[in-house]
Amino acid sequence: MLEMKPFNPKEMEGVIAALESIPGALAAIPTERPTVAAAKAFAGHFASILKAHEEGKQISYNQFCFYPELMYAFDIQPLCPEAWTIIPLVVMPDLAQKHIDVAMDAGVHSELCSADRALIGELLTGNVPAPSFIVTSSQPCDNSRMGYSMVQQMTKAPLFMVDSPYGETEDCIAYYENQIWRLITFLEQQTGKKLDWDKFREVMEESNRATEYILEVNELRKMVPCPSDGKVPTFTFFGNMTLLGHPSLTTMYKTFLDDAKERALQKQGVVPKEKIRAIWFYTMISWDIMAQSRLQQELGHINVMDMFGYLTYRPIDTSTPDKIIRGLAERNHLAIPMGRQGRGFTDVYFDDLFYVYEEWKADCVVLAGHDGCKWLKAATGMLREMCRKKGIPLLFFDVDILDPRVVSGETYRALVEDYLTAVVEPSLLEKK
Repeated sequence: MLEMKPFNPKEMEGVIAALESIPGALAAIPTERPTVAAAKAFAGHFASILKAHEEGKQISYNQFCFYPELMYAFDIQPLCPEAWTIIPLVVMPDLAQKHIDVAMDAGVHSELCSADRALIGELLTGNVPAPSFIVTSSQPCDNSRMGYSMVQQMTKAPLFMVDSPYGETEDCIAYYENQIWRLITFLEQQTGKKLDWDKFREVMEESNRATEYILEVNELRKMVPCPSDGKVPTFTFFGNMTLLGHPSLTTMYKTFLDDAKERALQKQGVVPKEKIRAIWFYTMISWDIMAQSRLQQELGHINVMDMFGYLTYRPIDTSTPDKIIRGLAERNHLAIPMGRQGRGFTDVYFDDLFYVYEEWKADCVVLAGHDGCKWLKAATGMLREMCRKKGIPLLFFDVDILDPRVVSGETYRALVEDYLTAVVEPSLLEKK
């Protein structure tokens, strides 16, 4: 049995201080307004977790494919483990390494996703609060299911896994609806109180406001030149899994929208001279995300959309409890990024990629192949052939989005820069 140390907030207090320093460091750079807004929101979120622990409030782990609105409705403090381990890397790029090493020294297999290994390491070293209970999802992958099973065994916390069917039929959605009703019963048992449907409706309406803002941002990102920073889709991923339904996320997305609208009205791009529109159709490299700013300023490259920022859902009907649950089932089962693409047929991932490529007027595809995502790596051979037939430039490279030791920043940046300047730019000139 792996022994966990009591929680010590010191490490996260350092992360919060680093996030809180970002507004002062970047406030004078107009293109970094989204980064400033994101840093404020995430610093506040992590501070609320520390406060909840100090006050003895219930803390629920919510896996990244199950957004936290129900937790806010129950007045539970949500803690998304993937966010807890990944977001701090924006300000402390090497932070996850020691936790990964602790987990591996304790016998955790190297094939397990580094996000899960980092969480296990943090539990062992006392750098994350243990959960009162756990809400996870069967999508998107075996790694996540195995990782959360290990965490449950370590913490002995009650666990509810929302089972996501393989297909997308009406029967599948009805099955998922039933899963949410069962989850509500589970949460009522864990909290000792009934769900307040009026409060839940308020949370979902807040969620809808945030969703409307970010969907409008995504539409503006289709403009040429792109008026919104290339890091925004990744910040959207971070925001949805931590704060959807909370007013601070609505404020953050409103800032994203105001920032993009200001340039769109003037027909200006976030890049001084936009040369290359790329889709990074997995995710950004969290420990090096600020490299996107340099690619924008020095090479005229802009990430117009990535897989985690691509949202296919719409605001949820809040008129009745049944419609709220139905809307959650449709969104969570059919449209959560990575759950949508990784749960079932690989065709969904291919179709989404090529749709986004056309709709967002991209010039090329960049895939940072996270070491833990076996489903994505298994699809790359087919994807290369499809892109070759369509004449789409594609770069795929290995990396670990939590651990810079697997492939260094120097190594991957050199690959990306060579690809953009030696492959993509000449192909665009040839087309012109």
